[in-house]
Amino acid sequence: IAIAPGRVTAERAAELALQTIPLEELHESPLNPRTIFDAAKLQELADSLAQGQLTPCLVRPRHKGGGYEFAAGHRRYRAAKLANLPALRCIVQEMDDARLLEVLVVENDQREDVHPLEEARGYAALMKSIKGYDVAKIANRVGRSTKYVYDRVKLLMLTKEAQQVFLDGKITGKGATYRQYDAFCLETQAFVNAINVPAWKDQVI
Repeated sequence: IAIAPGRVTAERAAELALQTIPLEELHESPLNPRTIFDAAKLQELADSLAQGQLTPCLVRPRHKGGGYEFAAGHRRYRAAKLANLPALRCIVQEMDDARLLEVLVVENDQREDVHPLEEARGYAALMKSIKGYDVAKIANRVGRSTKYVYDRVKLLMLTKEAQQVFLDGKITGKGATYRQYDAFCLETQAFVNAINVPAWKDQVI
């Protein structure tokens, strides 16, 4: 059964093995392309969770090591820790790595604070891991234009040094934010030149 993140009614959740699972049995997925989380927004979510969890998380059983792995709910898990909650309500569903990755990418894409490079890594992982996934299919799946997805994926052509500069927030990334990729290239090029990072422009397609 395919579950759309954040769109499970209470009645439907009851039919899909809704469980209250202790935090110590829950684990973040190593497949999640997202690693950066805004501390202030996590605290806001923690304050909200302290008043009650409205939407269950989605997890799959871990067949090695025990416990459960998140498909949807990484932010709620981190926020629950901040709020010192003992457990989270979760829907337990068997799924393979391909399905898990798809849920992760769609879930992340619904968040406003996901870094453009992490979006790009998620899209690229889908195309690499699931046969038939291309830019057009991803765009349709996440509700974006093909240009948006293509411009995000092009960010992966930056050198590792330039990517780290972007992730560290040392450049604004306005080009990525407003889909003006050429402007972003020029801004990044000027910055990496200033700190003697090897040029990467020729690698961009």
